[in-house]
Amino acid sequence: MANPSIKTQDSFDLDDEFRQMCLRYAEFLAEEGTRARPFKDPSLPFFTGLSPDKKVQAIEKMRYALEVFEETRAEGFRLKDSPKLIWRSLRKLGWTPPSDIFDKMGDDDVIAIYDVEHTHVFQNLCFFDWISFSLEELYSTPFYRYARREVWAAEAAYKLAVETVSGEHPVTYVPDIKEHYVEEVGTEELLKFYLRYKCISPIRSGGKIVGSLVVAAFRKWDGIPCAGPLV
Repeated sequence: MANPSIKTQDSFDLDDEFRQMCLRYAEFLAEEGTRARPFKDPSLPFFTGLSPDKKVQAIEKMRYALEVFEETRAEGFRLKDSPKLIWRSLRKLGWTPPSDIFDKMGDDDVIAIYDVEHTHVFQNLCFFDWISFSLEELYSTPFYRYARREVWAAEAAYKLAVETVSGEHPVTYVPDIKEHYVEEVGTEELLKFYLRYKCISPIRSGGKIVGSLVVAAFRKWDGIPCAGPLV
């Protein structure tokens, strides 16, 4: 994913490159009938606030995603074909999950790839059906900054993430955590929904765990207030 050439560009060039990438990303999704806002402010307040190194990392991730979209299309598959899209993204990274994970992906599931630092790397198109924050925010800030859940659920989710990348679950497994309430923060829509983890797989490269793949089912909020405090 690294592209040393962009490190020589000045800040203005990086900002413009990222802006154009966000627009192209949103175009790809629109062509598949999926809506994603490229940014809320063309001045890119979230991206421009990053350090030069963080800007480069965000651009590398965005470029990687766009290349996955292009290559998936070139192979004759729709981007909404989640197993094909996720497989292509992992192959491009050189990462390998347990093969059985692809049999556990449903058409409406939200699928996300994370690295060992629990940073968001890639996702299927269904992900965007449940969020209202922009592509700029997604690629410039930690995902947890825009969503919160009950304390017990947040603690359980973090524990699962740590266990997965530490090798405590060497194969695909069904997490022992029940469906729970999640809500957005800091967005105009403040979307609310229920989330259930269907399964999680460790991802390896050269025999070493380098991340995790999460398959989750989302459900619309029914209006019932959650029982505990949110974090």
